[in-house]
Amino acid sequence: MFHKAIRDGLIDPARSVQIGNDAPHPQAALEWINTIERPEVHAAITNEVFYPNADAAARKFMRPESQSSLQASSKSRRGLRGNSAAGSP
Repeated sequence: MFHKAIRDGLIDPARSVQIGNDAPHPQAALEWINTIERPEVHAAITNEVFYPNADAAARKFMRPESQSSLQASSKSRRGLRGNSAAGSP
């Protein structure tokens, strides 16, 4: 069933976290997932590596320079997509 969900595009393995059936410590894995998904953790990661996240609740925990850098990066990516869609190099 899981492989069918991936094949049908319902789950993107690169953007999801799973706990294997034979995981030696499934409760610890679940606690890690719950920790990494907190907005303040998303913000800390973004503040450190300037990698954007989709968590709107994380914005209030982000440093101003992280937010402005990500906004500029987002505008640049939108512009590149627009140019390539129009056939420009």
